[in-house]
Amino acid sequence: MKKLNILISITAIICIFSITSCEDFLDKPIEGQVPSGDVDYTDLTQMYMPVAGVYATCRSFRLISWADRCIDLFRGDFIVKGNGINNQPAMEPVLEKYQYNNSEWFIGGGWSRAYAIVNKAETAMLELDKFKENTTSAGDLALNDQYRAEVRFFRAMAYWRAARYYGDVCYFDKGIASLDLRRSPREEVYAWIIGEIKDFRDHLPNEHPNQLANKGAVTRWAANMLLAKTAADVQDYATMEQAAGEIVNSGKFSLHPDYYELHTVNAQLCDENIFELQYDFFNADGTNTNIDQFYPSVAMSTRIDFKVDVLGNFRGQAGWGFGLPSAKYVDLMINRGETDRLTRSIIFPDSDTPKGDHIGVMNAKILALIDYYAEQDLPNGTSKSFIFKYYMDSEDRQIEHRRYGGYNNIRVFRYADALLLYAESLVHNNGAGAGDQYVNLVRERAKMSTWSGATLDQIIEERGIEMAQEWGGDRFFDLVRTGKSSELGRHFKVGESEFFPTPQEQIDNHPGLVEDPVPGLFPTTFGE
Repeated sequence: MKKLNILISITAIICIFSITSCEDFLDKPIEGQVPSGDVDYTDLTQMYMPVAGVYATCRSFRLISWADRCIDLFRGDFIVKGNGINNQPAMEPVLEKYQYNNSEWFIGGGWSRAYAIVNKAETAMLELDKFKENTTSAGDLALNDQYRAEVRFFRAMAYWRAARYYGDVCYFDKGIASLDLRRSPREEVYAWIIGEIKDFRDHLPNEHPNQLANKGAVTRWAANMLLAKTAADVQDYATMEQAAGEIVNSGKFSLHPDYYELHTVNAQLCDENIFELQYDFFNADGTNTNIDQFYPSVAMSTRIDFKVDVLGNFRGQAGWGFGLPSAKYVDLMINRGETDRLTRSIIFPDSDTPKGDHIGVMNAKILALIDYYAEQDLPNGTSKSFIFKYYMDSEDRQIEHRRYGGYNNIRVFRYADALLLYAESLVHNNGAGAGDQYVNLVRERAKMSTWSGATLDQIIEERGIEMAQEWGGDRFFDLVRTGKSSELGRHFKVGESEFFPTPQEQIDNHPGLVEDPVPGLFPTTFGE
């Protein structure tokens, strides 16, 4: 009864959308599409189906919303809102001046999406419990624990995303009526997430994800990445070092030798990637490609001329132009002497890609926006260049569609990130230079000189250059958590600008959310 009450509370807060099934193992239907009476819980060959439904929920919009992606990037100092002066103008004061209006749709969306994942995870665990009732062998019981751990991973990630955005957030438990819902203190939310990950990671596979029968599924290493990032947010550097260090010392991962190729379909599930959200671009009819607008949203809005014919056409599909590199970002890469990462990260108008596609000129609408921003004196300026990191050259598309970025897997966690987190934790715990070995691996791959005595400032800057434009928008969170928010510009106010307010729509439905956070609502035990 406990879990049923949880689901009722969550359903009062979010709308539940059905998931379209397809033949990929990550997208099979679960209860909610198949009536409970039609599920044979004695047939353990179906036990993974609820888990696959959680993967499908996460990869189809919940973790890849274009609005969340833009919020993640624009709050940092490297990317600004593009496209035009009158396109989503409400985002400009929010994302450039840190003025948050809790009635704006994009402020509330992250809350709804996070708790949609929580709901799907709770549903899946109820289903797994029913399979477990018919499980007797030690092997099948262990498999049930593993599947449950995969679901718990996504639930923990959802709470982490919510806490990153909103600070004090809610835990859903039995007996909590909608009107009685309260927020919990951020520190308790993070303590629960850290304890939860430590509890479930032992049930996950130890192999590299490309070695699993279900290739690309959640592993212990993905859990450790989530743990390291969660611990970093709250300055728990001992846990951060342990989690990141376990990945680094496992010997299961290595940096992909070609930084340009790393971000293309050619490097999907490569030895660097720890966890990816997967999309089947090989399916010509596109039924396994529910990737939303993750790539096109911030991509260049211009003419693209392919070098190689793609599906009978030499014209590529452009993006929205909704993101633009800041002048600070481009100048920093140039002044650092970046080569490979500069080439992969940005491209200037009216120029050729390294593989021969031609990128057109910047349109008048975006040029007018850049002039407008100059009048506004944005702290980090705007560059007349395009975001380029996930551009897919025509020669790499195979039978691909012409869509910008294609249906390339979204890299959530990769080994370079683990190396930099480990290097940072060692510096926090042992002083400058303690992380040199690990940060230099990342720099060497980028054809940069090695460091001796690397400081925290240097490592955070290195993280910014290496991880810019990627899922999760770590740049903003890295600067805030390490006390470097002055990099964000004069409009950021410490103690005011870190978190979005609780969405007004949620307050309207749950008036208790305006009250001070209530300690003790998150459980002190894990796995439920």
